[in-house]
Amino acid sequence: VLSETVFTNAQLPQTIYLEGDGCGVGEASFSVVGLSDCVTNTPLQIFGANATLAGVAEADEESPGGFIADRTVHTNAPRTMLTLEACGPYGSPGNLILTWDSSIVNIYTAPSGGSALTQFVTPFHGFNGTNLYVEGVAPGSNTFIWVYSEQTNCVDIINATVLRIQLKELSFTNNHTVVKDDGTINFTAPHWQDNSMPPDGDADDAGDRKYPICFTRNTKMKVSARWRIEPADLGVSIKLKGDGPDNLDFPETTATISGNELTIAGVECSIPFANEVDFFDPMSIAWSYSMDNNPMWYNAGRSANQTYVTLGAPLTTVFHTLAHIGCANADGQSASDATADAIYEEFTDRVVRRIIDNKQMTYWFNNQMGGRETFQILQRPDANGNCESWSALFRDALRVQGLMADRIMALPSAISDGSILVKDWQFYDPPSGTGTYAHIIGIDAIDQYGVPGQGNPDPPGGFNGHWITLYNNQYYDPSYGSPKITGVDKNKMYEDAALAGYGDLIGSGSRKNDTSPNSVSELDYQIDN
Repeated sequence: VLSETVFTNAQLPQTIYLEGDGCGVGEASFSVVGLSDCVTNTPLQIFGANATLAGVAEADEESPGGFIADRTVHTNAPRTMLTLEACGPYGSPGNLILTWDSSIVNIYTAPSGGSALTQFVTPFHGFNGTNLYVEGVAPGSNTFIWVYSEQTNCVDIINATVLRIQLKELSFTNNHTVVKDDGTINFTAPHWQDNSMPPDGDADDAGDRKYPICFTRNTKMKVSARWRIEPADLGVSIKLKGDGPDNLDFPETTATISGNELTIAGVECSIPFANEVDFFDPMSIAWSYSMDNNPMWYNAGRSANQTYVTLGAPLTTVFHTLAHIGCANADGQSASDATADAIYEEFTDRVVRRIIDNKQMTYWFNNQMGGRETFQILQRPDANGNCESWSALFRDALRVQGLMADRIMALPSAISDGSILVKDWQFYDPPSGTGTYAHIIGIDAIDQYGVPGQGNPDPPGGFNGHWITLYNNQYYDPSYGSPKITGVDKNKMYEDAALAGYGDLIGSGSRKNDTSPNSVSELDYQIDN
Protein backbone atom coordinates (compact mmCIF):
# COMPACT_ATOMS: atom_id res chain seq x y z
CA VAL A 1 0.00 0.00 0.00
CA LEU A 2 1.50 3.30 -1.11
CA SER A 3 1.26 6.56 0.78
CA GLU A 4 2.19 9.92 -0.84
CA THR A 5 4.64 8.93 -3.54
CA VAL A 6 7.09 10.86 -5.75
CA PHE A 7 8.03 9.68 -9.22
CA THR A 8 10.97 11.02 -11.25
CA ASN A 9 10.48 11.90 -14.90
CA ALA A 10 12.32 8.74 -15.78
CA GLN A 11 9.70 6.65 -13.98
CA LEU A 12 6.84 8.09 -15.99
CA PRO A 13 4.43 7.08 -17.38
CA GLN A 14 3.23 5.01 -14.40
CA THR A 15 0.03 3.11 -13.64
CA ILE A 16 -1.31 2.93 -10.10
CA TYR A 17 -4.39 1.16 -8.74
CA LEU A 18 -6.88 2.48 -6.27
CA GLU A 19 -8.75 0.39 -3.71
CA GLY A 20 -11.52 1.73 -1.54
CA ASP A 21 -10.77 1.71 2.17
CA GLY A 22 -13.63 3.59 3.80
CA CYS A 23 -16.76 4.95 2.21
CA GLY A 24 -17.80 8.39 0.98
CA VAL A 25 -16.32 11.10 -1.27
CA GLY A 26 -12.58 11.23 -1.77
CA GLU A 27 -10.01 12.55 -4.22
CA ALA A 28 -6.83 11.43 -5.93
CA SER A 29 -4.37 14.29 -6.80
CA PHE A 30 -1.38 14.27 -9.18
CA SER A 31 0.88 17.31 -9.29
CA VAL A 32 4.35 18.47 -10.34
CA VAL A 33 6.58 19.05 -7.34
CA GLY A 34 7.06 22.74 -6.81
CA LEU A 35 4.34 23.81 -9.23
CA SER A 36 1.21 24.24 -7.19
CA ASP A 37 -0.86 25.19 -10.21
CA CYS A 38 0.13 22.13 -12.19
CA VAL A 39 -2.35 19.74 -10.59
CA THR A 40 -4.82 17.11 -11.74
CA ASN A 41 -7.56 16.19 -9.23
CA THR A 42 -9.68 13.06 -9.75
CA PRO A 43 -12.82 12.97 -7.57
CA LEU A 44 -13.66 9.54 -6.08
CA GLN A 45 -16.96 8.12 -4.84
CA ILE A 46 -16.26 5.04 -2.70
CA PHE A 47 -19.05 2.51 -2.08
CA GLY A 48 -19.18 -0.57 0.08
CA ALA A 49 -21.61 -3.49 0.48
CA ASN A 50 -20.98 -5.99 3.27
CA ALA A 51 -22.92 -9.10 4.33
CA THR A 52 -22.12 -11.13 7.44
CA LEU A 53 -23.57 -14.57 8.21
CA ALA A 54 -23.47 -15.37 11.93
CA GLY A 55 -20.73 -17.85 12.80
CA VAL A 56 -18.81 -17.38 9.54
CA ALA A 57 -15.51 -15.49 9.56
CA GLU A 58 -15.01 -12.84 6.88
CA ALA A 59 -12.14 -14.79 5.35
CA ASP A 60 -14.27 -17.99 5.17
CA GLU A 61 -17.36 -16.52 3.51
CA GLU A 62 -16.68 -17.95 0.06
CA SER A 63 -14.62 -20.99 1.07
CA PRO A 64 -15.66 -23.08 2.89
CA GLY A 65 -18.61 -20.76 3.53
CA GLY A 66 -21.23 -21.27 6.20
CA PHE A 67 -23.27 -24.30 7.27
CA ILE A 68 -26.94 -24.12 8.24
CA ALA A 69 -29.19 -26.88 9.60
CA ASP A 70 -32.26 -27.85 7.60
CA ARG A 71 -35.05 -26.76 9.94
CA THR A 72 -37.60 -29.01 8.23
CA VAL A 73 -35.76 -31.90 9.93
CA HIS A 74 -33.66 -30.27 12.65
CA THR A 75 -36.54 -28.43 14.24
CA ASN A 76 -34.54 -27.11 17.20
CA ALA A 77 -32.19 -25.16 14.92
CA PRO A 78 -32.67 -21.39 15.27
CA ARG A 79 -32.69 -19.08 12.28
CA THR A 80 -29.23 -17.77 11.42
CA MET A 81 -28.73 -14.01 11.43
CA LEU A 82 -27.60 -12.34 8.19
CA THR A 83 -26.39 -8.78 8.72
CA LEU A 84 -26.48 -6.44 5.70
CA GLU A 85 -24.53 -3.17 5.56
CA ALA A 86 -23.68 -0.58 2.88
CA CYS A 87 -21.82 2.72 2.69
CA GLY A 88 -21.14 5.42 0.14
CA PRO A 89 -21.75 9.07 -0.64
CA TYR A 90 -24.96 10.42 0.81
CA GLY A 91 -27.81 10.65 -1.65
CA SER A 92 -26.36 8.15 -4.16
CA PRO A 93 -28.87 6.66 -6.61
CA GLY A 94 -29.80 3.04 -7.22
CA ASN A 95 -30.72 0.09 -5.04
CA LEU A 96 -29.14 -2.51 -2.84
CA ILE A 97 -30.22 -6.02 -3.84
CA LEU A 98 -29.95 -9.37 -2.01
CA THR A 99 -30.41 -12.57 -4.00
CA TRP A 100 -30.60 -16.19 -2.79
CA ASP A 101 -31.93 -19.62 -3.75
CA SER A 102 -35.37 -19.83 -2.17
CA SER A 103 -35.54 -23.59 -2.78
CA ILE A 104 -32.64 -24.03 -0.33
CA VAL A 105 -33.17 -21.22 2.20
CA ASN A 106 -35.95 -18.94 3.36
CA ILE A 107 -35.26 -15.44 4.68
CA TYR A 108 -37.30 -13.61 7.30
CA THR A 109 -37.21 -10.20 8.94
CA ALA A 110 -37.52 -11.67 12.45
CA PRO A 111 -35.82 -14.51 14.36
CA SER A 112 -39.16 -16.34 14.64
CA GLY A 113 -42.57 -16.18 13.03
CA GLY A 114 -43.53 -14.05 10.07
CA SER A 115 -43.63 -14.83 6.37
CA ALA A 116 -40.66 -15.66 4.18
CA LEU A 117 -39.44 -12.88 1.88
CA THR A 118 -39.72 -13.32 -1.85
CA GLN A 119 -37.14 -10.59 -2.56
CA PHE A 120 -35.09 -7.96 -0.77
CA VAL A 121 -34.49 -4.67 -2.64
CA THR A 122 -33.96 -1.36 -0.87
CA PRO A 123 -32.87 2.13 -2.04
CA PHE A 124 -29.24 2.92 -1.39
CA HIS A 125 -30.17 6.39 -0.20
CA GLY A 126 -31.13 6.26 3.45
CA PHE A 127 -30.11 2.63 4.04
CA ASN A 128 -28.58 2.22 7.50
CA GLY A 129 -28.16 -1.57 7.64
CA THR A 130 -30.48 -4.34 8.73
CA ASN A 131 -30.58 -7.87 10.14
CA LEU A 132 -32.36 -10.66 8.34
CA TYR A 133 -32.79 -14.27 9.48
CA VAL A 134 -32.04 -17.34 7.40
CA GLU A 135 -33.75 -20.72 7.66
CA GLY A 136 -32.62 -23.83 5.80
CA VAL A 137 -35.49 -25.64 4.06
CA ALA A 138 -33.72 -28.24 1.91
CA PRO A 139 -30.23 -29.72 1.73
CA GLY A 140 -27.96 -28.10 -0.83
CA SER A 141 -25.70 -25.16 -1.63
CA ASN A 142 -26.86 -21.55 -1.70
CA THR A 143 -25.09 -18.26 -2.49
CA PHE A 144 -26.08 -14.96 -0.91
CA ILE A 145 -25.23 -12.05 -3.25
CA TRP A 146 -25.43 -8.56 -1.76
CA VAL A 147 -24.82 -5.96 -4.48
CA TYR A 148 -25.20 -2.24 -5.27
CA SER A 149 -27.05 -1.84 -8.55
CA GLU A 150 -25.00 1.18 -9.72
CA GLN A 151 -21.65 -0.45 -9.05
CA THR A 152 -21.95 -4.17 -9.79
CA ASN A 153 -18.41 -4.77 -8.60
CA CYS A 154 -19.53 -3.41 -5.22
CA VAL A 155 -20.68 -6.83 -4.03
CA ASP A 156 -20.27 -9.26 -1.15
CA ILE A 157 -20.79 -12.99 -1.64
CA ILE A 158 -21.37 -15.64 1.04
CA ASN A 159 -21.68 -19.31 0.25
CA ALA A 160 -23.85 -21.36 2.61
CA THR A 161 -24.60 -25.07 2.67
CA VAL A 162 -27.80 -26.38 4.22
CA LEU A 163 -27.19 -29.71 6.01
CA ARG A 164 -29.68 -32.47 6.61
CA ILE A 165 -28.55 -35.27 8.93
CA GLN A 166 -30.91 -38.17 9.63
CA LEU A 167 -30.40 -41.22 11.81
CA LYS A 168 -30.29 -44.39 9.73
CA GLU A 169 -29.31 -47.24 12.07
CA LEU A 170 -27.92 -48.08 15.48
CA SER A 171 -26.05 -51.16 16.69
CA PHE A 172 -25.31 -51.94 20.33
CA THR A 173 -22.46 -54.10 21.59
CA ASN A 174 -21.64 -55.58 24.99
CA ASN A 175 -25.22 -56.87 25.05
CA HIS A 176 -26.99 -60.26 25.21
CA THR A 177 -28.99 -61.33 22.18
CA VAL A 178 -32.74 -61.44 22.73
CA VAL A 179 -34.65 -64.10 20.77
CA LYS A 180 -38.17 -63.72 19.46
CA ASP A 181 -40.58 -66.01 21.33
CA ASP A 182 -41.28 -68.14 18.26
CA GLY A 183 -37.54 -68.64 17.70
CA THR A 184 -37.61 -67.17 14.19
CA ILE A 185 -35.48 -64.08 14.86
CA ASN A 186 -32.36 -63.43 16.87
CA PHE A 187 -32.58 -59.71 17.61
CA THR A 188 -29.04 -58.89 16.51
CA ALA A 189 -27.49 -55.72 15.11
CA PRO A 190 -28.55 -53.35 13.77
CA HIS A 191 -30.96 -53.02 16.67
CA TRP A 192 -32.61 -49.80 15.47
CA GLN A 193 -33.12 -49.01 11.81
CA ASP A 194 -35.01 -46.58 9.62
CA ASN A 195 -35.37 -48.18 6.20
CA SER A 196 -37.19 -45.33 4.50
CA MET A 197 -35.32 -43.62 1.68
CA PRO A 198 -34.43 -40.97 2.42
CA PRO A 199 -34.71 -41.83 6.10
CA ASP A 200 -37.26 -39.97 8.14
CA GLY A 201 -35.51 -40.73 11.42
CA ASP A 202 -38.39 -42.27 13.36
CA ALA A 203 -38.28 -46.02 12.62
CA ASP A 204 -42.01 -46.50 12.72
CA ASP A 205 -42.79 -47.76 9.24
CA ALA A 206 -43.05 -51.27 7.83
CA GLY A 207 -39.61 -52.82 7.52
CA ASP A 208 -38.04 -50.58 10.16
CA ARG A 209 -36.52 -52.03 13.32
CA LYS A 210 -36.93 -51.44 17.01
CA TYR A 211 -35.37 -54.59 18.42
CA PRO A 212 -35.35 -55.34 22.16
CA ILE A 213 -31.89 -55.33 23.72
CA CYS A 214 -30.52 -56.84 26.91
CA PHE A 215 -27.56 -55.95 29.13
CA THR A 216 -26.25 -56.94 32.54
CA ARG A 217 -26.35 -54.43 35.38
CA ASN A 218 -23.28 -52.31 36.12
CA THR A 219 -21.96 -52.68 32.55
CA LYS A 220 -21.46 -50.01 29.90
CA MET A 221 -23.20 -49.96 26.55
CA LYS A 222 -21.23 -49.43 23.39
CA VAL A 223 -22.83 -48.19 20.21
CA SER A 224 -22.06 -47.77 16.53
CA ALA A 225 -24.39 -45.64 14.45
CA ARG A 226 -24.94 -44.39 10.93
CA TRP A 227 -26.64 -41.25 9.63
CA ARG A 228 -27.42 -40.04 6.13
CA ILE A 229 -25.91 -36.62 5.44
CA GLU A 230 -26.89 -34.36 2.60
CA PRO A 231 -25.17 -32.94 0.60
CA ALA A 232 -22.42 -35.56 0.36
CA ASP A 233 -18.67 -35.23 0.93
CA LEU A 234 -18.63 -31.86 2.63
CA GLY A 235 -15.50 -30.29 4.03
CA VAL A 236 -17.04 -29.85 7.45
CA SER A 237 -16.30 -31.43 10.82
CA ILE A 238 -19.33 -33.02 12.49
CA LYS A 239 -19.57 -34.10 16.12
CA LEU A 240 -22.37 -36.29 17.48
CA LYS A 241 -23.60 -37.09 20.96
CA GLY A 242 -26.50 -39.02 22.49
CA ASP A 243 -28.58 -38.15 25.55
CA GLY A 244 -30.25 -41.16 27.15
CA PRO A 245 -32.32 -41.68 30.32
CA ASP A 246 -30.76 -41.65 33.80
CA ASN A 247 -27.60 -39.94 32.46
CA LEU A 248 -26.90 -42.89 30.16
CA ASP A 249 -25.30 -40.55 27.64
CA PHE A 250 -22.86 -41.02 24.78
CA PRO A 251 -20.14 -38.36 24.71
CA GLU A 252 -19.24 -35.98 21.88
CA THR A 253 -17.55 -37.94 19.12
CA THR A 254 -16.15 -36.69 15.81
CA ALA A 255 -17.89 -38.59 13.02
CA THR A 256 -16.45 -40.02 9.83
CA ILE A 257 -17.97 -38.72 6.59
CA SER A 258 -17.92 -40.79 3.43
CA GLY A 259 -20.26 -39.78 0.64
CA ASN A 260 -23.72 -39.56 2.13
CA GLU A 261 -22.77 -41.58 5.23
CA LEU A 262 -21.91 -40.16 8.61
CA THR A 263 -20.73 -42.78 11.12
CA ILE A 264 -19.44 -43.30 14.64
CA ALA A 265 -18.09 -46.65 15.86
CA GLY A 266 -17.67 -48.32 19.25
CA VAL A 267 -18.59 -45.29 21.35
CA GLU A 268 -18.89 -46.20 25.03
CA CYS A 269 -21.62 -44.86 27.26
CA SER A 270 -20.36 -42.33 29.78
CA ILE A 271 -21.58 -44.34 32.79
CA PRO A 272 -22.61 -47.96 33.43
CA PHE A 273 -26.14 -49.12 34.09
CA ALA A 274 -27.20 -48.91 37.71
CA ASN A 275 -26.24 -51.86 39.91
CA GLU A 276 -29.76 -53.31 39.83
CA VAL A 277 -32.32 -54.91 37.57
CA ASP A 278 -33.77 -52.33 35.23
CA PHE A 279 -36.36 -52.01 32.49
CA PHE A 280 -36.70 -49.19 29.95
CA ASP A 281 -39.83 -49.21 27.82
CA PRO A 282 -38.26 -47.86 25.74
CA MET A 283 -34.75 -46.56 26.27
CA SER A 284 -34.95 -43.42 24.17
CA ILE A 285 -31.73 -41.71 23.09
CA ALA A 286 -31.88 -38.21 21.63
CA TRP A 287 -29.03 -37.72 19.17
CA SER A 288 -27.67 -34.33 18.20
CA TYR A 289 -24.83 -32.90 16.13
CA SER A 290 -22.71 -29.78 15.89
CA MET A 291 -20.84 -28.37 12.91
CA ASP A 292 -17.22 -27.16 12.91
CA ASN A 293 -17.16 -26.86 16.72
CA ASN A 294 -20.20 -24.60 16.68
CA PRO A 295 -21.53 -24.51 20.28
CA MET A 296 -25.07 -25.03 18.96
CA TRP A 297 -26.32 -28.64 18.89
CA TYR A 298 -29.05 -29.69 16.46
CA ASN A 299 -31.32 -32.71 16.80
CA ALA A 300 -30.16 -35.66 14.71
CA GLY A 301 -32.86 -38.25 15.35
CA ARG A 302 -34.07 -40.34 18.25
CA SER A 303 -33.60 -44.08 18.74
CA ALA A 304 -35.91 -46.08 20.99
CA ASN A 305 -35.39 -49.70 22.06
CA GLN A 306 -37.13 -51.76 24.71
CA THR A 307 -34.20 -52.44 27.03
CA TYR A 308 -33.75 -55.09 29.71
CA VAL A 309 -30.99 -54.97 32.33
CA THR A 310 -30.49 -58.26 34.16
CA LEU A 311 -29.13 -59.03 37.62
CA GLY A 312 -26.40 -61.28 36.20
CA ALA A 313 -25.22 -62.71 32.92
CA PRO A 314 -27.97 -64.96 31.46
CA LEU A 315 -27.54 -68.71 31.84
CA THR A 316 -30.01 -69.67 29.10
CA THR A 317 -31.57 -68.43 25.88
CA VAL A 318 -32.95 -64.93 26.38
CA PHE A 319 -36.42 -65.34 24.90
CA HIS A 320 -38.23 -62.00 24.78
CA THR A 321 -40.93 -63.04 27.23
CA LEU A 322 -38.37 -64.36 29.74
CA ALA A 323 -36.48 -61.06 29.71
CA HIS A 324 -39.71 -59.13 30.05
CA ILE A 325 -41.16 -61.21 32.89
CA GLY A 326 -37.89 -60.91 34.77
CA CYS A 327 -36.89 -57.27 34.31
CA ALA A 328 -40.35 -55.70 34.27
CA ASN A 329 -41.28 -57.33 37.58
CA ALA A 330 -37.90 -57.15 39.35
CA ASP A 331 -37.16 -53.57 38.25
CA GLY A 332 -35.03 -51.95 40.95
CA GLN A 333 -33.98 -55.17 42.70
CA SER A 334 -30.32 -55.79 43.49
CA ALA A 335 -30.42 -58.93 45.71
CA SER A 336 -30.86 -62.45 44.37
CA ASP A 337 -33.72 -63.68 46.57
CA ALA A 338 -35.62 -60.41 46.27
CA THR A 339 -35.26 -60.62 42.49
CA ALA A 340 -36.59 -64.19 42.40
CA ASP A 341 -39.54 -63.32 44.61
CA ALA A 342 -40.38 -60.21 42.59
CA ILE A 343 -40.42 -62.25 39.39
CA TYR A 344 -42.63 -64.90 41.02
CA GLU A 345 -45.16 -62.17 41.86
CA GLU A 346 -46.04 -62.16 38.14
CA PHE A 347 -47.28 -65.76 38.53
CA THR A 348 -49.37 -65.29 41.66
CA ASP A 349 -52.36 -63.66 39.96
CA ARG A 350 -52.34 -66.49 37.40
CA VAL A 351 -52.32 -64.08 34.44
CA VAL A 352 -49.02 -64.39 32.59
CA ARG A 353 -48.81 -63.18 29.01
CA ARG A 354 -46.21 -63.78 26.36
CA ILE A 355 -44.77 -60.84 24.45
CA ILE A 356 -45.07 -62.09 20.88
CA ASP A 357 -48.87 -61.79 20.78
CA ASN A 358 -49.87 -60.70 24.30
CA LYS A 359 -51.68 -64.02 24.63
CA GLN A 360 -52.29 -65.31 28.14
CA MET A 361 -50.48 -68.58 28.76
CA THR A 362 -52.57 -71.33 30.36
CA TYR A 363 -52.22 -74.50 32.41
CA TRP A 364 -53.99 -77.67 31.26
CA PHE A 365 -56.64 -75.56 29.54
CA ASN A 366 -59.69 -77.63 28.49
CA ASN A 367 -57.94 -80.62 30.14
CA GLN A 368 -55.30 -80.51 27.41
CA MET A 369 -51.70 -81.06 28.52
CA GLY A 370 -50.13 -78.62 26.04
CA GLY A 371 -46.40 -77.95 25.85
CA ARG A 372 -43.80 -79.47 28.15
CA GLU A 373 -40.87 -77.06 27.68
CA THR A 374 -40.32 -73.31 27.84
CA PHE A 375 -40.01 -72.85 24.11
CA GLN A 376 -43.19 -74.86 23.53
CA ILE A 377 -45.48 -72.78 25.73
CA LEU A 378 -43.94 -69.66 24.19
CA GLN A 379 -44.50 -70.90 20.65
CA ARG A 380 -47.70 -72.98 20.67
CA PRO A 381 -50.68 -71.22 19.05
CA ASP A 382 -52.83 -71.99 22.10
CA ALA A 383 -50.13 -70.88 24.61
CA ASN A 384 -51.07 -73.88 26.75
CA GLY A 385 -48.71 -76.02 28.79
CA ASN A 386 -48.53 -78.53 31.62
CA CYS A 387 -46.66 -78.23 34.93
CA GLU A 388 -43.45 -79.33 33.24
CA SER A 389 -43.49 -76.28 30.96
CA TRP A 390 -44.59 -73.84 33.69
CA SER A 391 -41.84 -74.93 36.07
CA ALA A 392 -39.38 -74.55 33.17
CA LEU A 393 -40.75 -71.12 32.30
CA PHE A 394 -40.13 -69.76 35.79
CA ARG A 395 -36.79 -71.57 36.02
CA ASP A 396 -35.64 -69.94 32.78
CA ALA A 397 -36.94 -66.50 33.80
CA LEU A 398 -34.58 -66.79 36.78
CA ARG A 399 -31.73 -68.11 34.68
CA VAL A 400 -31.99 -65.12 32.35
CA GLN A 401 -31.21 -63.06 35.47
CA GLY A 402 -28.12 -65.19 36.08
CA LEU A 403 -29.83 -67.07 38.94
CA MET A 404 -29.23 -70.82 38.94
CA ALA A 405 -32.62 -72.51 39.29
CA ASP A 406 -33.85 -76.02 38.47
CA ARG A 407 -37.15 -77.71 38.02
CA ILE A 408 -38.11 -80.67 40.14
CA MET A 409 -40.26 -83.66 39.34
CA ALA A 410 -42.24 -84.72 42.44
CA LEU A 411 -43.49 -88.34 42.22
CA PRO A 412 -45.16 -90.60 44.81
CA SER A 413 -42.50 -92.49 46.68
CA ALA A 414 -44.73 -95.48 47.39
CA ILE A 415 -44.79 -98.01 44.57
CA SER A 416 -48.49 -98.54 45.08
CA ASP A 417 -49.30 -94.84 44.69
CA GLY A 418 -50.11 -94.32 41.03
CA SER A 419 -51.16 -90.68 41.21
CA ILE A 420 -51.46 -87.57 43.31
CA LEU A 421 -54.73 -85.78 43.98
CA VAL A 422 -54.41 -82.00 43.77
CA LYS A 423 -56.67 -79.93 45.98
CA ASP A 424 -59.59 -79.74 46.36
CA TRP A 425 -61.25 -83.17 46.91
CA GLN A 426 -64.16 -84.19 49.12
CA PHE A 427 -63.68 -87.49 51.00
CA TYR A 428 -66.73 -89.22 52.50
CA ASP A 429 -66.42 -91.48 55.53
CA PRO A 430 -66.86 -94.28 56.09
CA PRO A 431 -65.60 -95.20 52.61
CA SER A 432 -67.33 -97.83 50.54
CA GLY A 433 -64.12 -99.68 49.75
CA THR A 434 -61.59 -101.56 51.83
CA GLY A 435 -57.86 -101.50 52.35
CA THR A 436 -55.43 -98.64 51.87
CA TYR A 437 -57.34 -97.11 48.93
CA ALA A 438 -60.83 -97.43 50.42
CA HIS A 439 -62.17 -94.13 49.04
CA ILE A 440 -63.54 -94.93 45.62
CA ILE A 441 -62.96 -92.07 43.18
CA GLY A 442 -66.25 -90.68 42.01
CA ILE A 443 -68.13 -92.19 44.95
CA ASP A 444 -66.25 -91.56 48.20
CA ALA A 445 -63.65 -89.16 46.74
CA ILE A 446 -65.15 -86.38 44.68
CA ASP A 447 -63.04 -83.88 42.74
CA GLN A 448 -64.18 -80.41 43.79
CA TYR A 449 -63.91 -77.09 42.03
CA GLY A 450 -60.30 -76.75 43.11
CA VAL A 451 -57.32 -74.47 43.34
CA PRO A 452 -57.11 -72.38 40.14
CA GLY A 453 -54.13 -72.65 37.84
CA GLN A 454 -52.65 -70.32 35.26
CA GLY A 455 -55.53 -69.11 33.08
CA ASN A 456 -57.62 -72.07 34.21
CA PRO A 457 -60.06 -71.81 37.16
CA ASP A 458 -60.30 -75.59 37.60
CA PRO A 459 -57.38 -77.70 36.31
CA PRO A 460 -57.58 -81.51 36.46
CA GLY A 461 -57.62 -82.93 39.97
CA GLY A 462 -55.20 -85.83 39.52
CA PHE A 463 -51.79 -86.41 37.94
CA ASN A 464 -49.10 -89.06 38.05
CA GLY A 465 -46.77 -86.43 39.51
CA HIS A 466 -46.08 -82.73 39.48
CA TRP A 467 -43.28 -80.36 38.42
CA ILE A 468 -42.20 -77.37 40.50
CA THR A 469 -39.21 -75.01 40.49
CA LEU A 470 -36.29 -75.05 42.91
CA TYR A 471 -34.28 -71.94 43.64
CA ASN A 472 -31.97 -71.40 46.62
CA ASN A 473 -33.49 -74.34 48.47
CA GLN A 474 -36.99 -72.93 48.06
CA TYR A 475 -39.95 -74.44 46.20
CA TYR A 476 -42.07 -72.41 43.80
CA ASP A 477 -45.16 -73.79 42.05
CA PRO A 478 -45.68 -71.47 39.04
CA SER A 479 -48.45 -73.66 37.59
CA TYR A 480 -50.73 -72.49 40.40
CA GLY A 481 -48.95 -69.35 41.59
CA SER A 482 -49.25 -70.61 45.18
CA PRO A 483 -46.97 -69.25 47.93
CA LYS A 484 -43.38 -70.44 47.90
CA ILE A 485 -42.36 -73.15 50.38
CA THR A 486 -39.15 -72.89 52.37
CA GLY A 487 -37.62 -74.49 55.47
CA VAL A 488 -36.19 -77.84 56.54
CA ASP A 489 -39.61 -79.53 56.28
CA LYS A 490 -40.43 -78.00 52.92
CA ASN A 491 -41.12 -81.36 51.26
CA LYS A 492 -43.94 -82.23 53.64
CA MET A 493 -45.05 -78.61 53.83
CA TYR A 494 -45.44 -78.53 50.06
CA GLU A 495 -47.45 -81.78 50.01
CA ASP A 496 -49.81 -80.64 52.76
CA ALA A 497 -50.35 -77.31 51.05
CA ALA A 498 -50.97 -78.71 47.57
CA LEU A 499 -52.20 -82.31 47.79
CA ALA A 500 -55.48 -83.77 49.01
CA GLY A 501 -54.52 -87.43 48.65
CA TYR A 502 -53.07 -90.25 46.54
CA GLY A 503 -54.55 -92.70 44.09
CA ASP A 504 -53.84 -96.39 43.57
CA LEU A 505 -52.25 -97.92 40.51
CA ILE A 506 -55.60 -99.00 39.15
CA GLY A 507 -56.94 -95.45 39.41
CA SER A 508 -60.21 -96.30 41.10
CA GLY A 509 -59.33 -96.03 44.78
CA SER A 510 -57.72 -93.29 46.80
CA ARG A 511 -56.51 -92.33 50.25
CA LYS A 512 -56.31 -89.04 52.08
CA ASN A 513 -53.06 -87.16 52.46
CA ASP A 514 -51.80 -87.62 56.01
CA THR A 515 -51.47 -84.12 57.51
CA SER A 516 -50.84 -85.19 61.09
CA PRO A 517 -47.85 -83.53 62.81
CA ASN A 518 -45.78 -86.71 62.78
CA SER A 519 -46.45 -87.57 59.13
CA VAL A 520 -43.52 -87.76 56.68
CA SER A 521 -43.01 -86.83 53.05
CA GLU A 522 -44.63 -89.22 50.60
CA LEU A 523 -43.10 -87.74 47.43
CA ASP A 524 -39.70 -88.15 45.85
CA TYR A 525 -38.18 -84.90 44.51
CA GLN A 526 -35.95 -85.41 41.50
CA ILE A 527 -34.01 -82.47 40.05
CA ASP A 528 -34.23 -82.08 36.30
CA ASN A 529 -31.97 -79.43 34.82
